Amino acid sequence: MIALTFALPQESAALVAMLRGVEHIERGPLPVLRGNLAAGEITVLHHGIGAERSGARVAQFLEQNRPEILISSGFAGGLDPGLHVGDVMFAENFSDPALIEKMRGVKPAEARAFFGALTTQPLAAETVADKARLFRETGALAVDMETAGIRALCEKSGVRMLSVRAISDTASQRLPVPFPDWFDAKKQSPRIGGLLWFLARHPGTIAEFARFASGTFRARQSLGSCLVQVIESLELAG
Repeated sequence: MIALTFALPQESAALVAMLRGVEHIERGPLPVLRGNLAAGEITVLHHGIGAERSGARVAQFLEQNRPEILISSGFAGGLDPGLHVGDVMFAENFSDPALIEKMRGVKPAEARAFFGALTTQPLAAETVADKARLFRETGALAVDMETAGIRALCEKSGVRMLSVRAISDTASQRLPVPFPDWFDAKKQSPRIGGLLWFLARHPGTIAEFARFASGTFRARQSLGSCLVQVIESLELAG
């Protein structure tokens, strides 16, 4: 069994739409799904945003399940100025080396593929200055908030892991709405009222937010398409 993890359902939607025979193992804002893709069965776990929530969810999952491979996936913020929205990156520093080598033959149809380092940070990189600083300090192509902890749990459990991320916002883009204004960390769900209230008070950011939202849609589509190829490649390789 191959397990895929995402922070939120908004990140997994394109892939889940391609699953056959979907079964809900757990419902709620962070559901667990099971279905068929290509020739095999996969499980999709949503673990929430941030190290604490994701660590607890993945640890519990690995106590109850033993996937052959866990693919940690989702969105990431671009740090390398050469990355575009929708590009896909394979994080070499958080992946099993043998799995990374298998991925070098994957050529996503809807995105450019990059190989390099991913950095995991405790807080969202919200400004262009934050991203530039992280790029200088880490040399990573992109940033997220969960992968390092998931990698540690997989190593502890003896589960091989592959890290795949789609770029949702580039190095030259700030997050137009501060993270706490649009996301409820306790409920692990978007704060629609908070988002609308922020945009109402800052109408100049509406067009910028629309571009950001369009970018996440593009990232979701390219990630879903790439993951299908990733899973097919893994199944063919045995």
